[in-house]
Amino acid sequence: MVIDEGLYRHLWSQSREGLLLLQGRQLLRSNALGLRTFRAPGCRRGEQWVPWLELQLNTFLAAGQPYWQGLYQRPSGHRIWQYQVWFERFSDQPRTLLVRSRYLGTVDLRGETGRSESDHEQQLRLILDTTLVGKLLLSEEGQVLYANPRAAMLFDRDPSELVGQYLGLPLELGQVNEVDIPSGGHLRTAEISLIEVPWQRGSAYLATLSDVTERNRSREELQVLRQAWEQSPVALVITDADANIEFVNQAFEAVSGYSLAEVRGRNPHLLASGETSPRTYEEMWRKLQQGKAWRGEFRNRRKSGESYWEAATIAPVRNAVGDITHYVGVKEDITLRKHTEEQLRIQANYDALTGLPNRSFALRLLESTLLLQQRRRSQLAVLFLDLDRFKQVNDQAGHQAGDRLLQQVAGRLRHCLRQHDTVARQSGDEFLILCPDLEGALAAELVAERVIRIFEEPILIDQRAFQVGCSIGISLYPDEGTDPELLLRQADQAMYVAKRQGGNTFRFFTRSMNEQVQQRLKIEALLRRAIDREEMTVAYQPIVRLRDQTVVGAEALLRWFSPDLGSVSPELFVAIAEETGQINRIGNWVLEQAVAFVRGVQHRLPGVESLWVSVNLSPRQIRQPGLRHEILSLLERSGLPHPQLKLEVTEQMLMEDEGSSSTLLHDLCQQGIQLAIDDFGTGYSSLGYLRQFPFRILKIDRSFIRDVPHQRDACILVRTVLAMAEELGLQVVAEGIETQEQLNFLRRYGCPYGQGFLLGRPCREIEFHQQLQQPSAAASLTSLERGDQGG
Repeated sequence: MVIDEGLYRHLWSQSREGLLLLQGRQLLRSNALGLRTFRAPGCRRGEQWVPWLELQLNTFLAAGQPYWQGLYQRPSGHRIWQYQVWFERFSDQPRTLLVRSRYLGTVDLRGETGRSESDHEQQLRLILDTTLVGKLLLSEEGQVLYANPRAAMLFDRDPSELVGQYLGLPLELGQVNEVDIPSGGHLRTAEISLIEVPWQRGSAYLATLSDVTERNRSREELQVLRQAWEQSPVALVITDADANIEFVNQAFEAVSGYSLAEVRGRNPHLLASGETSPRTYEEMWRKLQQGKAWRGEFRNRRKSGESYWEAATIAPVRNAVGDITHYVGVKEDITLRKHTEEQLRIQANYDALTGLPNRSFALRLLESTLLLQQRRRSQLAVLFLDLDRFKQVNDQAGHQAGDRLLQQVAGRLRHCLRQHDTVARQSGDEFLILCPDLEGALAAELVAERVIRIFEEPILIDQRAFQVGCSIGISLYPDEGTDPELLLRQADQAMYVAKRQGGNTFRFFTRSMNEQVQQRLKIEALLRRAIDREEMTVAYQPIVRLRDQTVVGAEALLRWFSPDLGSVSPELFVAIAEETGQINRIGNWVLEQAVAFVRGVQHRLPGVESLWVSVNLSPRQIRQPGLRHEILSLLERSGLPHPQLKLEVTEQMLMEDEGSSSTLLHDLCQQGIQLAIDDFGTGYSSLGYLRQFPFRILKIDRSFIRDVPHQRDACILVRTVLAMAEELGLQVVAEGIETQEQLNFLRRYGCPYGQGFLLGRPCREIEFHQQLQQPSAAASLTSLERGDQGG
């Protein structure tokens, strides 16, 4: 049988039970009896329920149970109305409830005819014991006369334990107060309201306590969440399912410049700057529509028009049935971080002084370019460039001028190369040039010539013109290799060849260069162990006073005999020691050997107490920290008088390191150590150095002695040097005397000292002693004197 709608409504309205149909707390349907039972007094809207129903609804909805039954007591004056109540949940609609109530009767608290007071108390106790809210019966002084089980649960005590206690509850009729109740070591919060009731021929207070701890905690959590939302340092946005903005917080307003009123109902795309890739938005929506969170970055624009970077996490929000109802965006302004990252990227990849790519970036670029050249089957040239005479700019004008010169060099290199060529700063005054897509070695040669020509015009720094050049080494891909590091190393080797051949030129890498490099590496490795293996020795060449045939000193000359290489030329291994820094250790060792040699000769042979030894200082050695202390300490330990140690330096060394050399040399001179300028006449400004440094000895280079007395120019030059030295009070030592004619010429024009194969070859210490002891040595000197007189 089908019941029509009219019959259904009739049955619903005529039911003897109170009926409410609710969705959550919202009323869908009710009958008059249901409203009369549960509607709050004085309220016309059915949704404003009595507190008992509100409390039970909260508990029942939170518990998720399908069914519940309980007792509802409604006080009214001196009566209490009692109802049996059922809650039923619909299985297919879990938030839809049917609330049924059935009237049980009324209790008159004033008492009834024919009943004793104990009957009334028992009936009241029965009612209070079965209610679902806490009930206390308090005396007018606040003493507990009765406590129901629900109230005892609030205090975490047995009801009998509460009777007779004074709990300090507020005794205010007609008001609802919140009180904190100690319960099991914790505090719980309850709402308490009182009504006055008759009790044992007097009156008492019936207190109703409702546990609101969880409600208050939820309220506090909601307040915290609200404050966190507003005070969050990151921007927060909530949109509806169509991506229309509903809420934003203060951080969003501060970052974007838009207020909530300005953006509500609008799409967040209003912040778009047009600088974010469309693919970013496509990927974002694809993930969100799949119900997944998306994380990424936007380049947005503020209300002021200023663009900024924003990191965003956007996630969908679902309702109870799983439908997406909102989107929540958490956004952070990362403009400063992006700026810092960009600065770090520039610092990591570009040279701060010139703005050119640095070596590491150039190497990575070379790796990727080689892959491209391999696909195109084309050639690439790596040019390694080192400036000529750059050190003079630093020494003469200071490092700031040197930096500005490097900046101008970088600019000239940029302008002389093709657009797809790359110029990078290797280090110091070294640069790299990468030239892809070349057609053979001739094209690379043309690039090198074009680079060299840009240095023909002087570079102006503070109205001063500096003339620098460059030496270039070239390595070709794929002819000489395919590895980036190998190509750079080969170009570096070729550059050194160009540098040694006078500079201001270029050289291509060849296989023979590689063989030389391998030989050099072998020498370098063996050189590190030469002193420890006692493979090095010091030879001493006599320095003779020409007028009386007396040996007055010796020059210490380093020799190396390697079991692996045989006798190694000093011109070869000293240069390697200088470049690798090993010269400092070797030079200090030579100084120790030379001083010990002089002291040994003086102890063995009487009459040679004034014999002195001359030791060469290398450019790197003279820059060695602590050299002054090393020399003075050595002389103090040995007891050798300071004037008997002569230190020789070359003009070339002074040109390369004038600044740091000057202070040290003047200081050593003040300590009584005599200085000699070696290879005089081979540099650019000999006379200037004689005036600038405290030299006491001048050594004429063997290249000038070789041509006397047969070449007129050489004779004039030597005579001029001797005359100038006499005027300046300098002692002169002529090097490389190998013939009788050379010796006669030098003695005729008053040269005081000389050395060379004619006067004595370099020899070891014991041989030097033997030569000094042999009578033949004196005879030889006598014959030399006779030859001089005959000349």
